[in-house]
Amino acid sequence: MKDYVYSGNLDSRMLILYVDDLRNDAEFGILESITDIKIVAAPEYEILMREWSKGRVFCEAFELRWEWINGVYQTVLTGEVERDPFRLLPAVGTVERPEHPSTYFCWNETNPRLGRTLDYSCVSGEGDVQLSVYEYRDNRGRLVFWRYTNLTRVGDKS
Repeated sequence: MKDYVYSGNLDSRMLILYVDDLRNDAEFGILESITDIKIVAAPEYEILMREWSKGRVFCEAFELRWEWINGVYQTVLTGEVERDPFRLLPAVGTVERPEHPSTYFCWNETNPRLGRTLDYSCVSGEGDVQLSVYEYRDNRGRLVFWRYTNLTRVGDKS
């Protein structure tokens, strides 16, 4: 199966339109600033661009990611989105989606090596939090791109 890739620069007003349009279908968001990281249930959380210089909203079907660089938001939309919803991000092409996502355990909420507490309360269930990621590789097996698809809890906390 192929995933579509769109990429371009947006101002904050246009990025807000994208995020507001797509976050209702996305399950999760990860928002970052210089001093904070917030993991949220995307449909339930109002994302204020002035507070977060970098972020992403994602689900199994797509990921929208952005980062404030040199006065604009560099933005990438990837997934089963056959057309850019606002037709502002140029199509970069398509990539062959791997058959299965890779999974990685996230930092424990209270790991002292982080120097801060993470909050995964938007991820239901018990146990450690695991991130699912589609990894796109070139013909030599080198990782060239990835997109987040899901956050789940695995096992129990004991």
